[in-house]
Amino acid sequence: MKEKLWLWLDKVMDIILLSLVILIFSLPVITMLASFSAGIQVFRYKQTGQVSDNVFRLFFISFKAVFFKGLIGELVLGLFYYIGMVNIEIARTAGQSMSIFIYSITAFFMLVITLTAINYMIVMPDKERSMKVMLRNSLIMTFVKFPYSFTISICYVALVLSIIIFPPIMIVTIGTVSFIHQRFGKKIWNATGQALIAP
Repeated sequence: MKEKLWLWLDKVMDIILLSLVILIFSLPVITMLASFSAGIQVFRYKQTGQVSDNVFRLFFISFKAVFFKGLIGELVLGLFYYIGMVNIEIARTAGQSMSIFIYSITAFFMLVITLTAINYMIVMPDKERSMKVMLRNSLIMTFVKFPYSFTISICYVALVLSIIIFPPIMIVTIGTVSFIHQRFGKKIWNATGQALIAP
């Protein structure tokens, strides 16, 4: 019983510490994907029990490995969001039936791009595959286990809303979402299978 309590407290401490470090490294905004990906990777290391380093060292190692991939990923994501916003502007000036069609297509497009970005955070640490393959794999993963990807996205929406309503809660919620992302991300990765995501 006492051992379980210590393990639980250790996990809570990891969540709090990672919340802080992810928040700090996300402040430039353009490093947000890399920061969350590094946090997810830390929980992956912790779950396997293959490393004994503290969370700060694990985070810095992971962040350094995915930094440039994160920057490029955010640029691509920003471009697609810009296209989505242009479509919304077009929909405003179109006729009613066409407007509904454009809004529907754009909403689906933005959802898929968002879920792809979420799955991209899972595959970013992969050193063997190119950026193009990683982005393709992220898209495949989105459709293979859509409910899991959608659940992770809901967690991020809840994270943003909780921070807006009560900002101090981010000290726990950021790490918690990263932990949930790692758990569901592992299921998505396993369900996709190496055959589907081979380079």
